[in-house]
Amino acid sequence: MKLLIKDKIKLGNLKNGGLFMTIDNKTIGVKSEYCDDSGAINAYIVGSGERFWGDVMSVNDLRLTEVFELEIEREPIGEPKSYTEADMREAFFAGFNRGIFAASVIMGNPIDETFLTCDQYMEKKKNNLK
Repeated sequence: MKLLIKDKIKLGNLKNGGLFMTIDNKTIGVKSEYCDDSGAINAYIVGSGERFWGDVMSVNDLRLTEVFELEIEREPIGEPKSYTEADMREAFFAGFNRGIFAASVIMGNPIDETFLTCDQYMEKKKNNLK
């Protein structure tokens, strides 16, 4: 994926759900479709989840704050990889064992030695290849 910097736009004119970057290039945020009781735009900083207010003091100034609109460009996904039956069986059992381990931990039951964690499975596989 690529993050493209588009034109300058006022935060109030940015589409709902739109990504933006501050003019000083220090903050990336997302504008929600909601506003608070005072009419202030609810926009959030991507890195921290904090509400974005910029360096302004009023609701109107927040709407007039200039930002760069950002766009995500998705690169095409390559050809699908073909898997052998052995690959599929290995992936199934690795996931199955991880699920059994997680369920037994959540339920507080002791782990049966026939079930391995992912790390145990990979270690066993590595040792069997030697």
